[in-house]
Amino acid sequence: MREETIAVVRRRLKQEIRDLREALDRWRGLQGVADGGDPERMPDVEGMTYRSWKQRTETRLQVLRATLERLDDEDFGYCDDCGNEIPAARLLAVPTTTRCVHCMSAREERGAQARPMVF
Repeated sequence: MREETIAVVRRRLKQEIRDLREALDRWRGLQGVADGGDPERMPDVEGMTYRSWKQRTETRLQVLRATLERLDDEDFGYCDDCGNEIPAARLLAVPTTTRCVHCMSAREERGAQARPMVF
């Protein structure tokens, strides 16, 4: 894996982590000012929307942090399924990926075939 690619991926991961933390902080601040209280105690629809967004955002932060920690591992940038090197363009587009396009497509295809048709 080229050091330049890893450096760019590292910068992008750090930037997205900063952006998401700032978004969480802004949302908390806006809700605290708007309703004088905890955003977790908002009315049902708003509260469900916030909690869903917050959960997705916190999950994304965990994935980003885990990827950032793996950047220096010798197996970073290699497909978990086939072991081939993941092309730099894919890593730059999807820094959290652990599979090459071929293996990810095959995995998604198998998953689609395993799901029953619902009418």
